[in-house]
Amino acid sequence: MSISHTLINGSRVSHLGSLKASHLLVVVGRSNYKKSSASLEKMLHALHAQGLTVCWFESGHTQTAKQLDDTFEKWGTRWHRGGLAACCRRHGAMGAAVRKLCKGLILLMQPGQWDYFIFRNSNLAQAADLRRFLGQLAAPEVTLFSHSAGGIVSSLVADEPSVRRVVCFGYPFKHPEKNEEPHRTAHLATLRQPMLIFQGDRDDYGTAQDAKRYQLSTQVT
Repeated sequence: MSISHTLINGSRVSHLGSLKASHLLVVVGRSNYKKSSASLEKMLHALHAQGLTVCWFESGHTQTAKQLDDTFEKWGTRWHRGGLAACCRRHGAMGAAVRKLCKGLILLMQPGQWDYFIFRNSNLAQAADLRRFLGQLAAPEVTLFSHSAGGIVSSLVADEPSVRRVVCFGYPFKHPEKNEEPHRTAHLATLRQPMLIFQGDRDDYGTAQDAKRYQLSTQVT
């Protein structure tokens, strides 16, 4: 079954199955949408085949990122015969600078999205977007199916009335190049809804053993 797209209050929602179902599996992915997991996507299709409706949440940051990437690709095709985006990928740091400059120029024409590079990618901002998204869904029960930073965002909104449980694959307990950041883990101590975390034994952001350093609610497994 192919993925459907439905407009809800002007925002396009991608889903497998009917959004009118009484229980929805809402997918909250990584902050970088380009790093999605093929194995998790395969799992979601398998879950849908068993009768679950699956829908994908996209934060304002992700929506803007996709729009910028699409526009950059279109501009690049007109400016460079082989595609400016492909050219940038071949030229490392210089290409990345050109890509960022071009996207900045695109953003200048969209004042409503000027906070993209500064504010929109924080977990709190994405959690606020997710709360609004859940409020627009008619389903009385929701399971949040998250990946990496999406687990932080999902756990921050676990107190929403419709949320029954949270599942996370690879929770980012600690950035490998930073000191402890309490905003990643402090709220897990008071979580009231069940949260199941699948953590690898070689995860740079914290292994299953590392997770024992943190104070976790009895609802977290």
